[in-house]
Amino acid sequence: MSRRYSVRETAQHSIAVALSFAFLAGPAYALPEEPLPPPPTVITISAGAFGTAFYNSSIRDNVVVDVGTTSATTIQDSLFANRGIVQINQDAGNASNQANIVQIVVGSGAAIADGLLVLEVAHENNTVHSGNVTRTNTIRNVLDGSAGIVQINQNTGNTNTGVNALVIALGLAKGDVAISMSDAALHKTGSGNQYTVEGTLTQTNTISGLTNFTGIAQIAQNNGDGNVAANTMSIGIVVLNK
Repeated sequence: MSRRYSVRETAQHSIAVALSFAFLAGPAYALPEEPLPPPPTVITISAGAFGTAFYNSSIRDNVVVDVGTTSATTIQDSLFANRGIVQINQDAGNASNQANIVQIVVGSGAAIADGLLVLEVAHENNTVHSGNVTRTNTIRNVLDGSAGIVQINQNTGNTNTGVNALVIALGLAKGDVAISMSDAALHKTGSGNQYTVEGTLTQTNTISGLTNFTGIAQIAQNNGDGNVAANTMSIGIVVLNK
């Protein structure tokens, strides 16, 4: 298991002020007086709700020979009348990573809410040979009458990354001022990978019958090789109660 730590250094900055003077020979002229601009508005915030999620996926130095295979993932006629958070990973491939991430932060008395999501994915030095394969991902007739957060990953390929990530920062505050922010970033690097295909490659992704669902649904299906399928959502909300 690897961990990354970030160290921030505070640097001192010097401010140089340059003054220029102009001396003109001749009669003096009085410059008209202009009104001063109004002073800036100062907003004081004593508390905040900050949610940050980091996901790191590395797939390196794999050799996969996938010839003459049939791979399938299926979710059907299920997940009815659920409430809350549902997270499902189905993987019928090789050397792949999957993740479902939910982070919810609630700050009492917080007039600022900030949600940040950062994904880092690296695919390096992988060799995949596929031939005469059939790959199918199916989602059919699910989530009827459900409400909440649903995250589903399905994979039938090789050296793939599938991730569903959600960050919600909720601030509960009193007053007249609120600041909400959100941001998401995906960084992917790839080098030294070799993917070859011979014969036939039959691929099918199916999503149907998602009815009467209320909430947030994130679904990633992958049946290729060396791909990244990512659904990201970052939300900042402030509720003011005067």
